[in-house]
Amino acid sequence: MDLIYEIVLKFDSIHELKSLYLIDKQWMRVLNSQQVIQHYSKMYDIDIQFATFKQLVDYIDGLFLPDNSQFINRNGTYQTHDNRYRPYQVHVQYPEVEIDKNHPSIISYVCDLFYIINHTNYNYKPLLSFKSDKIWVGAGLSDYDKSITLGVSLLCHLIDNQYMYIGDIVYQWSSLYPIVYFVSIVGHNDVIYDYAIDNYGNIYTLSYGHMYIIYNTPKSYQVLKHYQYPYNFIYDKNNINMEFVQSFAPDNIYGEQNRV
Repeated sequence: MDLIYEIVLKFDSIHELKSLYLIDKQWMRVLNSQQVIQHYSKMYDIDIQFATFKQLVDYIDGLFLPDNSQFINRNGTYQTHDNRYRPYQVHVQYPEVEIDKNHPSIISYVCDLFYIINHTNYNYKPLLSFKSDKIWVGAGLSDYDKSITLGVSLLCHLIDNQYMYIGDIVYQWSSLYPIVYFVSIVGHNDVIYDYAIDNYGNIYTLSYGHMYIIYNTPKSYQVLKHYQYPYNFIYDKNNINMEFVQSFAPDNIYGEQNRV
């Protein structure tokens, strides 16, 4: 038993231990000991008492989880948002996904220019269609009045750790581990700040031009807990050079921004 304690206390991150939790009762007894719980609480700079190791893991994983429900495989037609503009129209008839791209008229361009909401003048044409076994319909949570708008952006699982993001642009990308949460925050001027979280707690900011992986480490947790959202952290330019932040690029881009 002493050897097991010695092994458990040498890990650099709590998430490296998650897979051990359900292996057998002996591992569970060690992980649920106050010695282990307090060791990792101190590592993450958390001054809270936990009765079990799982409670500690759930607390750490709870950072930036969505306040609203996840809408998954919900059929409907949605228009994605981008600064009052509606670049894509997405038809979901699970498991089928069809994406139409907006080819705006001069009328719709002028409406956008002067902040006149008139989405009926948009001219959508087919862009892409595919099947997805898991479709997150972004429930855009307004940072202004906390209202929710469905379909401001979407995330679709393709195969393995490959996903299709549909927001201000459409692109395919790859995560390190399976995605478990997709969050859409609607900021001022109807700008969308999307991020995804994998099952190891790594965060992916997805809006084009601000695509970063924020690795889930004790140090990143200590820094991120002082921010409201991941994008508040990313927009502080000094932060993107931190050791636990890495930019990433799309695997494929299928639709870029095209206002007129």
